[in-house]
Amino acid sequence: VWKVNNEYYKAVYEIVEVENKFYGKVHKYDDGKEQYLGNNKKEDYFLTDVELNGDRYINGKMYMLDGTYYEVIFTLENENTLKVEMTVEGHPYSETWNRKL
Repeated sequence: VWKVNNEYYKAVYEIVEVENKFYGKVHKYDDGKEQYLGNNKKEDYFLTDVELNGDRYINGKMYMLDGTYYEVIFTLENENTLKVEMTVEGHPYSETWNRKL
């Protein structure tokens, strides 16, 4: 379970592994305009198809509420810090997720 707290939003996500791929579901999300509390349903899953390749997690797709998605790469910087990289509106973007202890 990972926490995100940056200038754009706050969230709590859970990453699960199923048959050598990783998926992410929302527990909480708040960007100041929209709030969402996960209810353990299929629509809580926003991240799909992430695969481990060396020390990076690649091929991920992070879906937005409108159905669009960003391709995303994760790098585990240490056991409690996950670096998330993607391109948003044509610009590189990265953020840090911290393990919820």
